[in-house]
Parts: sequence; C-alpha cells; structure tokens
Amino acid sequence: MIASRLKVAIRRAIECVGGVEAAGIVSDRSPSSAGNWNNINHDALPPLDCAIALDLAAMASGRGAAIVPAACRELGGVFLRLPDVPHGEGALSDLARVAGELGDVASAVSKATANDGAIDAREAVAVVDELNELVEAVIAMREAVKLRAGLEVSA
Repeated sequence: MIASRLKVAIRRAIECVGGVEAAGIVSDRSPSSAGNWNNINHDALPPLDCAIALDLAAMASGRGAAIVPAACRELGGVFLRLPDVPHGEGALSDLARVAGELGDVASAVSKATANDGAIDAREAVAVVDELNELVEAVIAMREAVKLRAGLEVSA
C-alpha cells in the first residue's frame, strides 16, 4: 500500500504545476497517467524522472519540492536542499550564523517548556522551524568550507 503522505505530496506537486494536464506536459506523460498519480485511490506513482520534473517545476513556481522529500521520509530519511554558497564570506560569519541559529533553537525550546516542561504540537512547529534553520546554517557552513578548500561542493 502506498503511504498516504506520498500521494498527498504528489497531489501537491501536480497542483503546483497547474493540474493534471500541465503535469502531463511537465513530465512528458499523458494527462491520464498524471491523473492516476493524482488519484489518492490509485496505486500509480510517477516514475522518478517524472517526480523530479514535477518537483523542479514546483520549485520554479516558487513552491518547494514535494514528492522527493516525501519519498525520503518514506525511506526513513530526510531531504535537505543544499544552499547556494556565497563567495567572499569568511568562516567567522559562517560560525556566527550557526551559533545564532543554535541560540534560536535553545530559545524556542525554553519558551515551549517554560510552563509545563513539555513541548506540545503547536510548540513543536516553532521548535522544528528553528531546527530547520540551524540545519540549513550548518549545511551552508559545511559547503562554504568545502568550497574554500577546493573540494567538490555537493559531495
């Protein structure tokens, strides 16, 4: 059985590109194939090349990728988009950003646990948002260090 969150992500990507007809064009498949992917009760999934094409089109429209991150979650992993690494920034500014984001995470956890010592679902959203920003800062620093050392950035 296909996990429902993967089908939901596929539907979101299809919506982002303008519906089933557009998804067929973007993925170079028939609208009926895209319709099957979009049907929550149908087992059809887009092939990997089509899923990537749909996610790229969604990203080009200003929305984030949906299918590939959902597939990563189904496999027990996460999808992290590598940030663009600006040239000319120094290691100190990279480290300062990471430290600042870590402080934001600590602040969000402190605020969430202040009254009852626990983090409820609403509070977890704020903490996870801060954690995502920290992860992004750490990845950016890693990529910047690799770039400065002449290493392949995306490896």
